[in-house]
Amino acid sequence: FHKKEIFFPPKNNQTIPVMDTVPSTAKQSMATNGPEDQGQSHPEMKIDTSIFKEHIKQKYKAMINHIDPGSIESKVLIIDAALYDVLRHLLTKDEIGVARIQSLKEDLRVDTKHVIFLTPPTVVNMHKISTIIRGNADKEFHLVYVPRKTFACKETLQNNGVYGSIKET
Repeated sequence: FHKKEIFFPPKNNQTIPVMDTVPSTAKQSMATNGPEDQGQSHPEMKIDTSIFKEHIKQKYKAMINHIDPGSIESKVLIIDAALYDVLRHLLTKDEIGVARIQSLKEDLRVDTKHVIFLTPPTVVNMHKISTIIRGNADKEFHLVYVPRKTFACKETLQNNGVYGSIKET
């Protein structure tokens, strides 16, 4: 094993250990072949993802706990389908402090006081969120854009008449 270090995120210069393994046959091949042949072998890399997972958990846990601190049963996290596929492997409802984690669908009915949307800033998602808000008017809505809010999203929510019902986090 050879230990390499990469920097992520660059702002903090936080080092994350990366373990890579090169099969011994590939090492022998690279040692005996000339430089022109060395680029043909791709070493397998194993990345220690526990640091990434912990960072993501802490970030979202802090954000969600800021909404109605101490209450887990009053919150539901609704995630865009593409993000849901990725984050379901990293986050559990217990770890971040919500009653449920659900995928974003237009016909969604919620029974909690706080509804937290985590979504990429797409017009399609803003229409889905607008439909959910209109169907669940007595709730408190929070919207987290990943990576950031766009003018088109704000305009879509305003045109649908729900922008004033949302707290952007």
